[in-house]
Amino acid sequence: MDLKTLIGLDQARVRAILGPPQRVKSDHLSLTWIYKAPQCSAQVIFYPSLEDASFHVLKFAGSNKDGRPLDVSDACVSHILVARSNAH
Repeated sequence: MDLKTLIGLDQARVRAILGPPQRVKSDHLSLTWIYKAPQCSAQVIFYPSLEDASFHVLKFAGSNKDGRPLDVSDACVSHILVARSNAH
């Protein structure tokens, strides 16, 4: 799965593709959905759209089990998202 295909999608469409996140983190400007595996996690980051007052994916990230950033093309991050999308 190419994570770039998530850019611009709203929460409902991301949930339809990846399923519900294991954790949600919110701050005053963004909403982060976190998908985890034992060795890494993938984060899908939503920002508010000024056009329709809903959140849309603007970027994504990955991190290893120690919290250090991983390239989003890392096999672990890809595995999480592919497994999640295949489960739904």
